[in-house]
Amino acid sequence: MKKQTVMELLLILVGCLVSVLLFLNLAQGGVWIVRGLDGANGQNGTDGANGADGEDGEDGKNGEDGLDGKSAYELALEDGFVGSLHEWLLSLAVRGGDGEDGKDGQNGTDGEDGKDGTNGKDGVGVADVHISSDGRLIVTLTDGTLLDAGVISEGGVDMGEPDADGFTPVYEMVVKGEGDLNLRDVPGTGNIVTVVSEGDTLLRTGIQRDDPENGYSRFLYNGQVCYARSHYFSLRYNYEGNLPVLHLPDSILLTLGEQAWFITDQIVSSLDEGLTVRYSYTGGGERVYDGSEGFAITPSEVGSFRLNVSVEIVENGRIETVAQSSLEVKVVEKREALSLTGLILGDSRISDGEIVKTLAKALPGVTWLGTRRTSDGETFIPHEGRGGWSAENYATDPSVTMGEDFTLENPFSDPATGAFSFAYYMSQFYPAAVPDFVVINLGANDGYSADSVEHLTAIVESIRAFGASVGKSIRVLVMTEYRSPAEGYYLTQSSDASLLSLRQRQFAYFDLLSEAFGEREEEGVYLLPNYLAINGFSDRVVETVETANGEEKRITDVIHLGSRGYIKEAAVIRAYLYAIFA
Repeated sequence: MKKQTVMELLLILVGCLVSVLLFLNLAQGGVWIVRGLDGANGQNGTDGANGADGEDGEDGKNGEDGLDGKSAYELALEDGFVGSLHEWLLSLAVRGGDGEDGKDGQNGTDGEDGKDGTNGKDGVGVADVHISSDGRLIVTLTDGTLLDAGVISEGGVDMGEPDADGFTPVYEMVVKGEGDLNLRDVPGTGNIVTVVSEGDTLLRTGIQRDDPENGYSRFLYNGQVCYARSHYFSLRYNYEGNLPVLHLPDSILLTLGEQAWFITDQIVSSLDEGLTVRYSYTGGGERVYDGSEGFAITPSEVGSFRLNVSVEIVENGRIETVAQSSLEVKVVEKREALSLTGLILGDSRISDGEIVKTLAKALPGVTWLGTRRTSDGETFIPHEGRGGWSAENYATDPSVTMGEDFTLENPFSDPATGAFSFAYYMSQFYPAAVPDFVVINLGANDGYSADSVEHLTAIVESIRAFGASVGKSIRVLVMTEYRSPAEGYYLTQSSDASLLSLRQRQFAYFDLLSEAFGEREEEGVYLLPNYLAINGFSDRVVETVETANGEEKRITDVIHLGSRGYIKEAAVIRAYLYAIFA
């Protein structure tokens, strides 16, 4: 009985244990029993054989060279701009803010490969556009080139009579007042072209002056004509002092590696207090001096560059340009020897010998003509310089009496006509020679007058006529006059002259010479801007003189340079000869 009971109890315990194990197996997802029922892994299948490579396709045909692209101006015309190239340049001055990004276009189909094209030149963009206070639109390109797009008035000078809509043509920069404003394609309720904000600067091309309160202004904005009421705008900054005038030639020639100076006092007529001058040069070279008083460069590369000259003032923390101009600087190679025949003609600045000796030393291959002589200590150098002579003396007088008993004959005076004749001069003194060039330095003894230019013109034309008669182009180099310093004279030769009026005549004389001889290089006539290099004090003859304040070192007269000044002038002459006879 007891043994049976024990066996029954053991069976009950075994049964309970099996039940617990089954329960735990099911709770674990059948990890013991189910896993044991997994089938054996199958064998890996055999890799298939690689397919054969396909044949290479034929190369596509090379595409043809594309046509040259259109200029920005031509594209603007196609895009709806109406106006001349000048007007399009004007529109650059008033470009507005960037517009919204356009939507991405669909991808195009791949084209056939084209042939490699020829490398194009680096593009040149517009770096700056502004209107100078002397009324000119100046466009500065990214390569430093300045383009003068013509006369425009920032001060609102009327350009003509009102049109049919009552708009008086003007060219002026204006500034938007407070708040935003719509510019429309027609006055009144037209379509909105753009919105301008406070402080925006625009180019106004027309204004209805008869109605100051409600009249409209016409603008050129991004190449499109648009309108808004005038009373929302005011003229931009205008300098209220005396506007300086910049006297610059169109171009100047410099010699590679030789120092050249540009003196502010020879370029700007006058500077009011607060005005400064800034120079910028686009070529390479050593900047010997760079300040408001002048600029000096030793050019290091041959080519054509720009020298930009700006007169500026600081107003309310902002630099304003009061006047601006520029000239082309052409740098030429130095030539070791020039086998030429030349003649130099003038007044005492020639006869005193300094410039003649400087040229003879620097140009050893030149054969000089002339009935007069100056000594360099070793030889006598011919020339035609006569102290006190004017262009009128050379053009009209058979002889000139200097003092009481000293008379100089005029070798150019033809007895048959009593006038200047270069043909007569050559036939009498050099019948077997023909000069390659003639340098003329006259004007001071004529009082820098218009009559002087007329006489110079007669002399120049006589030289050219002789050259034509013998089948040769004789180059004529006309030197310009340097300006007297604004102050500091001790006048010995012009004690009865007003210094200010003298300086004004000298500045005006440059304009007269420019009208007569400027831009005539194709005819063989050159106006030399030798005046640019002259410093009013250090290049003059300076001596100790008695003044009201005691002894002072002052310039002794208004006519002559010292040796340093003549060296500078000779350097300009040489550069032109290097270029002309390269």
